[in-house]
Amino acid sequence: MVKPILKIKNLSKHFALGRGLGGLSLGGEKLLKAVDGVSFEIARGEVLGLVGESGCGKTTTGKMIVRLLGPTAGQALFEGQDVQRIPRRGLSEFRGAVQMIFQDLDAALNPKMKVRDILAEAVRLGERHTKQSLAKRLRELFSMVNLKPSKLENYPTSLSGGEKRRVSLARVLARKPRLIIADEPLSALDLSIQAQVANLLKDLQKEYGLSFLLISHDLRMVELLSHRIAVMYLGRIVETASAAEIVRRPGHPYTSALWTSTVARKKGAKVVGQLRGDVFELERPDEGCVFRSRCAVYQKKGKPKQCRVGADPELRQVRKGHSVACHFPLGKGK
Repeated sequence: MVKPILKIKNLSKHFALGRGLGGLSLGGEKLLKAVDGVSFEIARGEVLGLVGESGCGKTTTGKMIVRLLGPTAGQALFEGQDVQRIPRRGLSEFRGAVQMIFQDLDAALNPKMKVRDILAEAVRLGERHTKQSLAKRLRELFSMVNLKPSKLENYPTSLSGGEKRRVSLARVLARKPRLIIADEPLSALDLSIQAQVANLLKDLQKEYGLSFLLISHDLRMVELLSHRIAVMYLGRIVETASAAEIVRRPGHPYTSALWTSTVARKKGAKVVGQLRGDVFELERPDEGCVFRSRCAVYQKKGKPKQCRVGADPELRQVRKGHSVACHFPLGKGK
């Protein structure tokens, strides 16, 4: 059996809240469980889409994987090694192998440096070059992301949003990563540019066999680029399946509602109700399903007791390769 390139085991991140805010109390301290016992795997060469509303914990999960945040509990294992236990001397190699594309278009681009110098800095972190071989490598990187070599002399402030995203991709590729955490890579781009960058990501993944964790709330993009999808709600994974299965037969009422105005209606999949209220419910129930106050199925079934008492439902398989954390999964057994 081939080992996954990334394995997340019961990963959690809790933040202490100030007085007057909601949250879960532990020993008198109020806590926000931004990520709460998340587990998933990514195979080599696979794209896993991580979707959910803003504030559900997607970005926090990504930051723990690249060690920008430390977990409260659990592990992120890259090629079998706990990333939190990588010694200082091994961090440079790890941070070359696992790269993150940030949502902010300018996050990795120093406005006071020319694009040439930004890329050269990234290349030199992992490779030694002469002046001539470095110039050749920079042209290769620009070719990979479909940018003209003349743009190497520009400053980031003179680039369009699409060009900035391509330069950010080139900077990531400069380290020859094996896993890329892409956080909302199409945000702040015009629709036509989004399509171009999405196609570029798809081509790069196929050509170089890259593994991706694709973090987004853009369901159409995730469907297009992902092999599998994990759906996240208030810090927990509530559903995992192949991209086709998620779109065609969503098993969790939350997933179905997410697809209401986008992919589900287009594909003719069954849609169960609209989302009620807002995801930012800091006063979360102490027991039962945390989604129940927004769930059309819960209301339709007369607010059943099993949704109100006990623990939040755990992920369980409803079909081969399809797991759902719900007492009343949609289409069970079909």
